[in-house]
Amino acid sequence: MLERFKNIFSGLETSYGQTQMTGEIRDDGKNEAECTVLHKPVTNILWQKHLNGEFPALGIVPIKQDSRCKWGCLDVDVYDLDHKELITKIKNKNLPLIVFKSKSGGAHIFLFVKEFVPASLVREKLKTMAAMLGHAGKELFPKQDYILADKNQVGSWLNVPYHGGDKSVRRALGDDAELLTLEEFFKLYDKKVLSEKDLIQWKEPITTENEDLFE
Repeated sequence: MLERFKNIFSGLETSYGQTQMTGEIRDDGKNEAECTVLHKPVTNILWQKHLNGEFPALGIVPIKQDSRCKWGCLDVDVYDLDHKELITKIKNKNLPLIVFKSKSGGAHIFLFVKEFVPASLVREKLKTMAAMLGHAGKELFPKQDYILADKNQVGSWLNVPYHGGDKSVRRALGDDAELLTLEEFFKLYDKKVLSEKDLIQWKEPITTENEDLFE
């Protein structure tokens, strides 16, 4: 289970992020946190501690030093979000995306690829999908198309889900917005993950102007 989880959410292996919650809540409903980057290897021990629920949670930089990644994420910071409505919209539009509940009640919408591909490709496709969902302009990970490894640049990191395994509130959601166990997520991942060829060939479907009226 550890190796599968690590493989799905793998990214930069030379640095990682950590978040310490302050216990305070902002006016917009988001939990206040102190975020740091540690320039140390991402070890199996860190991954296991994350799944065990030990603090702090593990933050992974999706973009590697060769400017490639195997996942992207759309961060929707809407704390009264109707998750089931979002999932239904994704299903109706046949998008290869998985919705995760964020720690503040919003959503992290993931696009997964089987192998590492250019980060620019993931960002391009995810931007189109975000616009199709009405969330154009929302924060995307990876935030960069490329990083300059020779200048020791590190991309932006994101806390990966399942901090605490099946006891976590930050889990993937099923069709009825129910929280999925890690094993259930793996099965959903197998249905949604794309190959590099699939991702390259994916295009926004041509729709009629009033299609949304019939959803």
